[in-house]
Amino acid sequence: VAAFQQGAYAAEQQGISMEKYGDILKDVTERVGEFTSIGAGPMIDFFENIAPKVGVTTEQFKKLSGQEALQLYVKSLEDANLSQQQMTFYMETIASDSVRLLPLFKDNSKALQEQAKRARELGVGLEDIDVAKAIAAEKALKDAAIAMDAALKKSTVAISPFITEIMKQFDGSIGSVNEFAQTIGEAMEFSGKAVGI
Repeated sequence: VAAFQQGAYAAEQQGISMEKYGDILKDVTERVGEFTSIGAGPMIDFFENIAPKVGVTTEQFKKLSGQEALQLYVKSLEDANLSQQQMTFYMETIASDSVRLLPLFKDNSKALQEQAKRARELGVGLEDIDVAKAIAAEKALKDAAIAMDAALKKSTVAISPFITEIMKQFDGSIGSVNEFAQTIGEAMEFSGKAVGI
């Protein structure tokens, strides 16, 4: 989680939002998963023509997160000495707009590592244990909201005779602002007596 958030920080320095960065990594993960699972999809060309040249296997990709997979992918393209046009082709094959991330991932992800270091210095990126705590807190808040909603409904049911009696008193007895204020007081007093409060 921390690595993703730091990577997203680095991407934002390239003008790519966290959402877009997440979408690109999701696409990378799906493309890798598609090929490693059924041997099909957009990565066929990479695994047939690039991977064998640089000694990269599908097994290596299976163990990686989206960000790590993209790092290995770019490094493999660089090791294969592709032209800029070929690099662009392969980047767009793995994920739309991923070519915009090349400045971060080239040279063995040098810029990404520098930006990730800066992100850590700024305190960007919750550690996994903090994320677990945040998830637990969110669940507790949702549970509290459900309990409060239930309590409010029970309270409404409990005072419904009082509310009903007030509305009976209001009905047809409000003619002006001054009468409204007086009517409220009288209605509440009468209603309280009527329901035994």
